[in-house]
Amino acid sequence: MKLQKNATFSDKDRVKDMLNFISSDIEKSLIQNGHILSMSNAAAQINNISATNDYASGINFITNTSKLSNNIDKNNKLEKYVELLESIKGKINPIPSFSFTASSTDMSESKINFQFKNKDNAFCTQNYFDIQEESIGWITGAQVTYCAEAFPTVDFFHNDAPALSVLGAVLRNGYLHTAIREKGGAYGSGAMQDSNNKVFKFFSYRDPRCTETFQDFKNLENGHLKILPKSSLMKAS
Repeated sequence: MKLQKNATFSDKDRVKDMLNFISSDIEKSLIQNGHILSMSNAAAQINNISATNDYASGINFITNTSKLSNNIDKNNKLEKYVELLESIKGKINPIPSFSFTASSTDMSESKINFQFKNKDNAFCTQNYFDIQEESIGWITGAQVTYCAEAFPTVDFFHNDAPALSVLGAVLRNGYLHTAIREKGGAYGSGAMQDSNNKVFKFFSYRDPRCTETFQDFKNLENGHLKILPKSSLMKAS
């Protein structure tokens, strides 16, 4: 919070340099984090929470940052960007927050003091982004693909959440590993329950296939599977 409070954007050239650095850095991370980004964007088509997360840290974030970086010198965009940063800072600083101080590393003797800042200020809420209406593909210079598909499920508080978490491991060990990694040649694949965003996801990592992998996902979705071997259940436990 101290860093945010003391942040200054008066050096516009420095702001532009940082923007260009961030844009370049996140584009370089595409190959390493392709499966995470593809799952994020697939989930953005499910609900507003996932769509907002994708705009904040996913494919849409990378796209928008790259566009801004490439056009920052046009139509006073740098000035508008600085104004936006100042506006965000103005919204963050008044947010109520706790500050804790521990006087000893020994828990039995430690005295913890805390200060509640801006306690009379109300939280400033913001609406989520709209759900992404279309599936998209991001072309990179890599010779491999990162496929993902997502389905609506439940949050942590639902009774089905633990079972869905186990299901992810069962599907990974009982089907996806064989179909996509061993037979398909991908470096990795999996299924997972994301209770934060209330979605269930399939994904592949550094995959030489694309259409065939989505067909494997579809086979799971349609239930076109034999009974999973007990070994996959043991590995998931």
